[in-house]
Amino acid sequence: YQRRVRGNNQYDNGVQTTYVLPLFLGVVTNPETLINGLLNKIASAGYHLDTGILGTKYLTLVLSDVGRTDVALRLAIQPTYPSWAYEFNQNIEAEATTLWELWDGDREGPGMNSRNHIMFGSISHWFYRNLAGITQNYPDSSGFKYSVISPPDANVLLTSVLTSVNAVLITPFGELSSSWTRSGGVRCVESPKNSVMELDCGPNGGVITSIDFASYGKPLGTCQSGYTIDHQCRSPASEEIVKNECLGKSFCSLEVNDAIFGAAGPYCSNFNSTSSRLHVMATCSAADSFQLKVKVPVNTYSNVHVNKLAYSNPTISEGSTPVWTNGAFRPGVDGVYSAKQVGNEVIFQVGSGTYQFSVSGGTNSLMPLQETKAGSIMKVSCPVGQIITFIKTADFGTHDETHENECRETGSSRHVVEKLCLLKDHCVINAVEDTFGASCFEKTHSKSLRVQVYC
Repeated sequence: YQRRVRGNNQYDNGVQTTYVLPLFLGVVTNPETLINGLLNKIASAGYHLDTGILGTKYLTLVLSDVGRTDVALRLAIQPTYPSWAYEFNQNIEAEATTLWELWDGDREGPGMNSRNHIMFGSISHWFYRNLAGITQNYPDSSGFKYSVISPPDANVLLTSVLTSVNAVLITPFGELSSSWTRSGGVRCVESPKNSVMELDCGPNGGVITSIDFASYGKPLGTCQSGYTIDHQCRSPASEEIVKNECLGKSFCSLEVNDAIFGAAGPYCSNFNSTSSRLHVMATCSAADSFQLKVKVPVNTYSNVHVNKLAYSNPTISEGSTPVWTNGAFRPGVDGVYSAKQVGNEVIFQVGSGTYQFSVSGGTNSLMPLQETKAGSIMKVSCPVGQIITFIKTADFGTHDETHENECRETGSSRHVVEKLCLLKDHCVINAVEDTFGASCFEKTHSKSLRVQVYC
């Protein structure tokens, strides 16, 4: 492999698979360079994959292994071609109910073009391993004798459209399951045209108190970085329609189409129907809370990872009984043997049985948004006695309305700030391209760094 690497750290022709396979196999001496190269390739493709049968199997797994489950999730739910969701979101033929053999099966002829082909179903491994978090302790475990339940980190739990996952695995010892739900806080929904938008605060999330963003047409950005309006392609009535339907409710739904929202503008006619979509960001009356229900088969054991979200000192309960308070394990629940804190997680050692862990009641403070010009130094700090538990906003690029969406890559910016700042009482960030990478290429617009954290 090393003999085939070109001077620009590109292997072979530089498609995504040429980065993914070496990273998965561990045959590179410069993994950080290849990780950045892969992230840049994905971003430049508009968060679409360009992989075939081999690369697709490992793409999302590698992204999660390098701490970028947020990027893997963007690929998994991408509604436009090429993607899994495109197969039931396109308007050329009936929506798919089984996986296609070709990403562009709707545009190809009948030869070698199956509509019932499992090969791209390899992503289901990632669903179980990285979204539900079901793995086992290799090499000591076989048949999930010693399982691990580890849902995504707070970066995904708090800043993505994903709010719940439920998975069941039948093992030689019986049923092993992981089911998690996040309630309350900020909720995001991204719904393609001709679908139904469902906005839900969750079982313990209260009611919708504000609609912070709503745009039907071609909205830009992500839940993680914040949404912005494409003024040339939007329905001006979007926000009012969503507010009328959703405010004061714990759950609401709306059909996403021109009949409900009206035409989004003449500029939108340049895009096919899969490019029209509704993005909504809302706030619920209850603070963020997290529930994780697991079932561990008889004669087996599990390490259950419970994320603290953005709380510095939460209470974690099993059922109604606290098992973690004031930073320490509290015994008293049968089958829950011990616990330890590792980073932003508390890991519980449990035996066979069914458990329901919940996280709430912590104290956290949202610090003011900071901004500094490129080339400057930013210092981020918490009040005395607190540490940085979550990065709410991090982006390096331009922030004026005219150019901000062509000169930002918030996913990589967040990753950099997390490495420098998470779990510290303060951190210092050098707002230069050597730290964040080139966010604008040849663009000359004024750049800056924006950061906002929870302590």
